[in-house]
Amino acid sequence: MEKFDNPLPSLYKYFMDGQQQADSHMIEARIMYICICKGITDSAIRDAVCQGACRMRDLKTCLGVGTQCGKCACHAKQVLNEVLADLQHVKIMLHQPSHLAEAHLAEAIN
Repeated sequence: MEKFDNPLPSLYKYFMDGQQQADSHMIEARIMYICICKGITDSAIRDAVCQGACRMRDLKTCLGVGTQCGKCACHAKQVLNEVLADLQHVKIMLHQPSHLAEAHLAEAIN
């Protein structure tokens, strides 16, 4: 997989890892298979986006999503869009004054 020089995915992963650690005692980790043909999970897609994938073409290249029967493409696109939206949210929070960012984080946690 190609590496891109974009710090936002690593920041997103940092925030999401922190949230998962905080929630780990409340919820059980679940694996959602998006592509049965290739055995690709939603976590693998999220990791690929955090590594720099930003288009379905990138997911096809690095994971092989949608290259067999194609039934997974719409679900893979949905996960891709969710992660990209979350990254955008993190980007917005990073550019706000600290008291506004804290309020957004508190709102997101609750």
